[in-house]
Amino acid sequence: MSRRNLPALAAALSLPALLVPSGAVAAPKQKSAGAVARFEIVRVDVRGEQRSRLVDDATVYDYRGIARYDTSVDEQGELVIPPPARRRLPQALTIGGLEYNGLSDAKITMSSGVDDCSMETAGAIAPNRIGALVAFKGGRMLVNWMLVPPLKRCPPDALVWTIPSTPSKAMVQRYSLTRLLKVKRGRETRLAIKIQHRWSDHDGDHRVRWSGYVQLARVR
Repeated sequence: MSRRNLPALAAALSLPALLVPSGAVAAPKQKSAGAVARFEIVRVDVRGEQRSRLVDDATVYDYRGIARYDTSVDEQGELVIPPPARRRLPQALTIGGLEYNGLSDAKITMSSGVDDCSMETAGAIAPNRIGALVAFKGGRMLVNWMLVPPLKRCPPDALVWTIPSTPSKAMVQRYSLTRLLKVKRGRETRLAIKIQHRWSDHDGDHRVRWSGYVQLARVR
């Protein structure tokens, strides 16, 4: 090839890729990196315990509650992971169709006697769902679980006594968003729940723990 043809060859090789000869087969389209990922919630097993104790002069308030959330029917819920551009706002997650069994051992001890406030939380009065708030931060998914300790029931003339909710920050669990998105369609994974927290306030000293899992199956 003569030197005078080299500039023409170089120009031909630098032609844009869009100039494809007529009849050529286009490359297959790649899946969008911004697709929505969907997971069905297929199983739930979460167990917890809360203890509270308040000493007010000669009166002592004692509470211990144990509870379990378990799968009951097929109505569960769906976790949706939006594309990155739509992850700025938190989203609500509701897991329904659950069976809740709770039992509290609660009493008020006074110099004049003891008021028994213990009760079983099950059936129509029991929460049959778990609520959560889901947020995304970098490569993590943050889930603020809303888990409920068993109720108590004191005699009508008993002293007023409140069992406080666990501080919201203590109920937040962090999960790897990268790991979740790597789960293939049709495969399962789980969100482990492991919460332990102690705190004190004007209602006394408190300790809570929850452990278990929420099983997910990727459908999209």
